[in-house]
Amino acid sequence: MNDGVVNKYYHLAMRDIVNGESLDELHAAIKFYETTENYEACAGIKKAIDEAEKSTIINLDNGH
Repeated sequence: MNDGVVNKYYHLAMRDIVNGESLDELHAAIKFYETTENYEACAGIKKAIDEAEKSTIINLDNGH
């Protein structure tokens, strides 16, 4: 798996979360990327979702 691609999608998903996108929308994005077999995108978005579920928006926005 290409870690650079995973990190790219992780950072994009984190930005989306901080900007108010719902986790349901991100889960839908994972399903889309699964259909296109873009598993690096899935992994990055999943990593962001997991982090968001364990943190607050303020912590996420500050990079913690």
